[in-house]
Amino acid sequence: MSNNIGGLSRSQARRGTWGSGLTGRKEECMINALVRRTIPRDKDQEVLTIIARLRARAAHARGYISSEIVWNLEKELEYVSMTKWQNLESWKAWLESEPHRELQSKLDDLGCVTSYELFGYPEEHALYYYEETKGV
Repeated sequence: MSNNIGGLSRSQARRGTWGSGLTGRKEECMINALVRRTIPRDKDQEVLTIIARLRARAAHARGYISSEIVWNLEKELEYVSMTKWQNLESWKAWLESEPHRELQSKLDDLGCVTSYELFGYPEEHALYYYEETKGV
C-alpha cells in the first residue's frame, strides 16, 4: 500500500498536517479523495469485486457523501475512485477503519498498487484566504 496520502506521509495525514499555509479551518473543508489503483491483469475480477465492496462499506461511514469509480481509457488496468467526504477528519477515520484496512490489505495481497490524493474546494479555499487576510 502506498505510504503517500495527498502528498503527505500516513502519519502526517493522521495528524492533520495539511500544508497549504492556511491555518485552523482546513479540517472543516469538504474534500474529495482521489484513489488511484493499478490492477494486475490476471486479478482484475477479484480486485474489482473488492473495490465494489470498499465503496459499499464507505457509504456507511460517518461523513461519506458520494463516490464514483471510473477507469482510465488510456490505461485499461487503472481505476480511479473519486469519493466526497464532509471533512478531512471523516476521510481519515475511514482510512484507518477496520473495514477499509481489511479490504485494502486484500487488494495489496493481490498486487494492486494504490495511491491517494486529497482535494478541497476552491470556493472554500478562497473564502478562508479572504477571511485570514481581511484588513491587509
